[in-house]
Amino acid sequence: MSKVSPQILAAFHQLDANRDGMIEPTELAAVLKRLNSASFNDDSIKVLFEAADADKNGMIDLEEFVNWLFNDSQAEEMLDALDRDRMARMASILLSIDLPWMKLPVDQNEFSRAVTTLLRKEGSIFTVGAEANTLPAAHALLSVDEADMPDFACIEAASDCVLKDATAAPLLYASLAAGCKQLQVMNTEWGERTVSAIEHGLVGACVERLSLCSAGICDEEVMVRILDSIGDDMVLRLVDISNNVVGMSGLRALHDAVLRCPKLLSVFLYNIGPWTDGDGLGCRRSSDAEDVLLLEEIRQTIMNRGGQIQNEAFNEGDICDYGEEEE
Repeated sequence: MSKVSPQILAAFHQLDANRDGMIEPTELAAVLKRLNSASFNDDSIKVLFEAADADKNGMIDLEEFVNWLFNDSQAEEMLDALDRDRMARMASILLSIDLPWMKLPVDQNEFSRAVTTLLRKEGSIFTVGAEANTLPAAHALLSVDEADMPDFACIEAASDCVLKDATAAPLLYASLAAGCKQLQVMNTEWGERTVSAIEHGLVGACVERLSLCSAGICDEEVMVRILDSIGDDMVLRLVDISNNVVGMSGLRALHDAVLRCPKLLSVFLYNIGPWTDGDGLGCRRSSDAEDVLLLEEIRQTIMNRGGQIQNEAFNEGDICDYGEEEE
């Protein structure tokens, strides 16, 4: 079989819901009825499937799918419907936000390849170059159906470097806006785009675990803006801000976020700066130290919910294992 276009590969993987490399009758029917139940009813879908299933084994493989697309007039209608569906889903999100850099055009083939890559994974680990163009992958995240959205997304640099603000921001916003339940961000340059991505992305987000451990946050005002974005209606259960500059203003913002967000049960904040003689906040352990007093207030609120907080002020540096938080 000759090289398959990115658009066709994206369509095939969108229809192959269980990712076994075959399209089954129920998979085809589920997607087409959702796209247009008036045009694609049981009878028309059966005709389409039988036309594509050349070897009559009850499944459509990629070669059969490609051959069918080039030899059946109805196939083009289906392909167009899939494209329109993805574009409409993405546009509905992009039109609602004031982030001009998210709305820049992308190459159609790069976008289709990003959709295919996304649909073939159970989770998404975006390991990218420091200055890579991540907008096609971000648009792909916004375009796929909720059922195809990975629960977990990790944004990290491809080598021992720091992701530029413009590189990390699109993936960060799209991961949150598209519905990822777990998000991890590492080694990132936190400029206006990245912070705005968090602020906009957390609005209405269904993220349950937000890990910014070793995310490279060096400014406590950035930390404040991030924590101030945690809303009272969020389902957020875990926040990890270890190995970043938090500062007293960041601790106060965390205190307020914990009070606002009743579902928040677990907070990890090991080795948080600014650091004095190598010691971060909570390390001084004096009972009347301002940071320890504030940490104790946060701890009491979390513990009253049956949750957990980890900082040097309360234990001897146990490593966070991200185990299930207590109910």
